[in-house]
Amino acid sequence: MGVKTFGFGQFLRFFEGVAGSFEAEAVGLVARTAFAVEADAKHACPVDTGRLKGSINTQFSRGGLVAVVGSNVKHAPFVEYGTGQRGREGYKPIVEGSEQPSFGEGRGQKPQPYLRPALHRHERQFARRANAIIKRHWDK
Repeated sequence: MGVKTFGFGQFLRFFEGVAGSFEAEAVGLVARTAFAVEADAKHACPVDTGRLKGSINTQFSRGGLVAVVGSNVKHAPFVEYGTGQRGREGYKPIVEGSEQPSFGEGRGQKPQPYLRPALHRHERQFARRANAIIKRHWDK
């Protein structure tokens, strides 16, 4: 690998040439990973009525470069982190449209994590693939 020298105009043309394909690959990687996390979370989600499992979805922002996988069901954080004495210590979920929830004083429900494990299963592979995309475009 040699050293390439650029004038500012050449640099801008070079950057414009790789920016579109770089962004397209990055958006594709984010989408594939987010949908894989969503599928794993749905698979691992405990089911009583199916409402929580059916609410797990993926939302994108920043042109597809940011993905959020989650649920808008109010009891989702209590299933993920548990409640009462069995709940995750120090975790205080914020539920919109209601009073600040409490984990309570009772024994409570054990955590049944479904979302965090799904995310953790894909973290390393996402990082490896993102690094490969960066390296491929950097070496052009």
